[in-house]
Amino acid sequence: MLGFISWKPDRTAMKSNKSSTLTQFVAAAAATLGAMALGTVIGWSSPAQIPVLAGDVYGFSVSVTEFSWISSVVPLGAALSCLPTGFLVDWIGRKYTMLFISIPFVIGWAFIVWPAAVGMLIAGRLITGFCGGLFCVASPMYITEICDIKIRGLLSSFFQLLLVIGILISYIIGAFVPIFWLSVISGIIPIVFAVCFFWMPETPQYLLRRGKDMEAAKALQWFRGKQYDIKNELDSMKEAGEDERKNKISFIAMFRNKIAIKGMLIMFGLFAMQQFSGINAVLFYANSIFSDAGSTLDTDINSIIVGAVQVAATIPASLVVDRLGRKLLLLISSIAMGVFIVILGFYFFFQEEWSEQGWLPVTLLVLYIIFFSFGAGPVVWVVCSEMFAPQVKGPASAISATFSWTLAFLVTLFYADLVEAVQNYTTFWIFGGCCFLGAAFILFFLPETKGKTNQQILKELGAKD
Repeated sequence: MLGFISWKPDRTAMKSNKSSTLTQFVAAAAATLGAMALGTVIGWSSPAQIPVLAGDVYGFSVSVTEFSWISSVVPLGAALSCLPTGFLVDWIGRKYTMLFISIPFVIGWAFIVWPAAVGMLIAGRLITGFCGGLFCVASPMYITEICDIKIRGLLSSFFQLLLVIGILISYIIGAFVPIFWLSVISGIIPIVFAVCFFWMPETPQYLLRRGKDMEAAKALQWFRGKQYDIKNELDSMKEAGEDERKNKISFIAMFRNKIAIKGMLIMFGLFAMQQFSGINAVLFYANSIFSDAGSTLDTDINSIIVGAVQVAATIPASLVVDRLGRKLLLLISSIAMGVFIVILGFYFFFQEEWSEQGWLPVTLLVLYIIFFSFGAGPVVWVVCSEMFAPQVKGPASAISATFSWTLAFLVTLFYADLVEAVQNYTTFWIFGGCCFLGAAFILFFLPETKGKTNQQILKELGAKD
C-alpha cells in the first residue's frame, strides 16, 4: 500500500511536465471500495428473498409485503443521506466523510445479521442504504478532484464498476453459503474500505479551500508523482479557489443561480432516464421475469448471470468514456435499452404464439442490462461529478443524487403493482418510452463534458467569464 503519511518530496530530482497516474488509480480504487460495499447491500435481496420468506434465516416470520420494504428501503435510505452528505463533504472534507460513515455502515449490517424483529431488519437495511448513498455523492466528488482531465472519465466510472462487482459478489456468495454468512462477509467490506482509504490524502482543492496550502501541495505532488512539477497546476487551483471565495453563495442563493439550476435540471433529466428505464425493477425482479419467460435455470444461476453481464459490460464503458465521450455513450445506451425492452414487451404480449422462443426474453434482458451498464449506469454519475461549479458542487450533487435514489425507491416499490394493473408487457413499453424520451433529452440538452475543464463546462451552460 502506498502510504501518504510517509511521503516526502524529492527536491533533488529533475521535475517533469508529465504526471504519473499510478497513485491516482490507487486512490480511486480505494475510494470506490465504498461502492462495492453499497453493491453488496443492493445484491443481498436476491439470494436472501427465498430463505427469508421461508423462515430459514431468522427467528421470526417475514411476509411478502415486509420483504418488499426490506428491499425497497435501501434506495430510500440512500435518498435520505445525499443532502446531508453535500454539507458534510464541505465541512469535514471528502476523505473523513467517507471514513466516518464506515462505522454506522458496520452497525447497519449488525442489525441485519442479528435482528430481534422484522423492524430491526428493515432499520438495518435503511442504515446501510443511507451509508451507501453517502458514497454516491462523496466518492465521485473525491475522484474528480484528484485526477487528471485525461483520465477523469475512466476513474470516475470506477464507482459504477465496483458497485456492480459488489452486486455480483453478493450473488455468488449467496448462492453457496447461508444468508447469515453472506451478511457477515458484507459487513466486513466497509472495514476493508476504511483500512485502505485511511492512507489516501484529502483532495488538494478541499485543502486549499481550508487555507492549508502546504498540505494541498503535498497532496497534489503525491497524486501527480514525485517527478511532476506541480507549480502551474497548484497556481491554477489557487486562482480557481480565489474565484470560488469571491463568488461563494449560500445554499438558498444557489437556487437563484441560473447556471446551478440548469446543471441540476440536466442531472434530473439524466437520472429520470436512468431510473424510469426500469433498471432497478428489472434487476430486482429478474428472477420472476426469467421464470415468467419459461427459464428452467436455477434462480441463483440467473442472478449470477445478470451480475456477471453487468460487470462485463461496465468494464469497456470505463475504457472508452474518455474516447467516445459522455453524450454519445448515453445516446447509444438509452436508445438500445428502449429497443430491447420494447421488444421484450412484445414477447410477453405474444407469449402464447412465441412460447417456443424461450431464448428470446433471456437474450433481450441480457442485452438491455449490457447497454445500461455500458452507458446509463456509469456515465450519468461521471457527468454528475463534472456538471457543477466548486462552490455549489456539494449541495447540487447531493440534490441530484437524492432525486435519483427517490425515483429508484418509487420504481422498485410500485413495479409489482404496476405489473398487476397493466400487465408486464405494458410496463416494459412504458419503460421503453422513457428510454426514448431520455435519448431526446440527451441529444438536445446535454453538453459534452469529455476533456473539458470545469470552467469550459460552465461556459457551455451559459456562465460568463
